[in-house]
Amino acid sequence: GDLVPRSLERFHEAVPRISALTPDEALAQLTAAVEATFAPLIAGDYLVLGWQSRWLAKLPAYLDWQRQREAEGWFWHSAETVLNRRFPLEGPLAGQTLELIGRADRVDYHPADDHFALLDYKTRSRKALQDGLADDVQLAAYGLMSSSERPAGEAAYVAVDEIPIATVAIDDLPAAAAQEERR
Repeated sequence: GDLVPRSLERFHEAVPRISALTPDEALAQLTAAVEATFAPLIAGDYLVLGWQSRWLAKLPAYLDWQRQREAEGWFWHSAETVLNRRFPLEGPLAGQTLELIGRADRVDYHPADDHFALLDYKTRSRKALQDGLADDVQLAAYGLMSSSERPAGEAAYVAVDEIPIATVAIDDLPAAAAQEERR
């Protein structure tokens, strides 16, 4: 579960916008990033080779998803971004705080709307993610922990385990974040 985000982080740090590359160039660079990320672990566990092969087969679909994302105005901004927020406690614990800490696999930025999107890669199907969204707390917590000066405009999962790659987002992030804060 960690190798896919790490390989994408490696790729996007080198190539933040794939629209500048031909499809073949983008695929070659992403393939190289995946192979470099997986290589140290394959030597110690041959089963990792199976996961690498499975992920390599999905790279063209991922690049299609990324091209569409860029066409919609979203651009890769950062990876493994730490989110946190402190909450003052009430009652007998007044004067103390509770800190929530999370880490988004990816942050995208939409310059035209001046919004950020907090994304988490998942190796589950889009249907499984959609079915669990009503009870999900991770994305709502991401929204809750996003900057109060520049709150996230979107929090979503990226279902990378099937073709086509799909984004599964919370419909109303501010409402979900507020509900999570009350909880």
